[in-house]
Amino acid sequence: MARTVSLSIAFALCLALSPNARAESMQDRVCPRVVKHYDTDGATWDRVNDRIEQRFGFRCTPPRDRDNSQFRPSIISKPSQTGPAASLPKVVRCSQLDYSCTPWSACNDGTSGRTCSLKSTTCYGTYPMEIQRTCLDSQWFEQQRQQAQKATNAKLERWRTIHQDMIGRARDFVDQRARECAKQVADIESDFVLRFNEYVRFLNGEISIDPHEAEEIIEGIIDEWEKLPIVCY
Repeated sequence: MARTVSLSIAFALCLALSPNARAESMQDRVCPRVVKHYDTDGATWDRVNDRIEQRFGFRCTPPRDRDNSQFRPSIISKPSQTGPAASLPKVVRCSQLDYSCTPWSACNDGTSGRTCSLKSTTCYGTYPMEIQRTCLDSQWFEQQRQQAQKATNAKLERWRTIHQDMIGRARDFVDQRARECAKQVADIESDFVLRFNEYVRFLNGEISIDPHEAEEIIEGIIDEWEKLPIVCY
């Protein structure tokens, strides 16, 4: 209902004018009023202009402002006899269809980009085209996986070496008949083996544990081991 009332007001303004008035005078009188009422309503603006063009042979249009793309009233003169009124460009807001974009670039560190430029000359304003997006770089993920696997293998190798040192020192204490020290090493070594095997089972997908907590426990056992004396009497 609101749009019907608005259109009625527009035609009341036009019909109130003298039919014998010159076209330019008609434009000067009609267009400022039409702009005042409809420059913020794109759909109604086009409909009103179409009817004015059919009846009087001219269109009112708000051209693009050079500074901030705001509308200012102006007039399009009556088209020449050689060109149909339908050939006049319509002033509309730019959309993504008015842009030309390059293909998306190859994925680099999880992002891909492209450039977009406005190809239309009959629209105003800008449209926020997407020029960067996240992506899945299979090569990057594979590199990350290999680096993580390499770090895990180095950690396991270090722990195995420490375990061999525990066994060797326990034998030395037995040879020295240092039973108390040998027992301390045996207890630490037994706890270490238990936690080490648990961590390996997690890596093989057999059990579910907190890997960071498991690593802290193993490193704590190693700290306790390193505090033991090398020679015990």
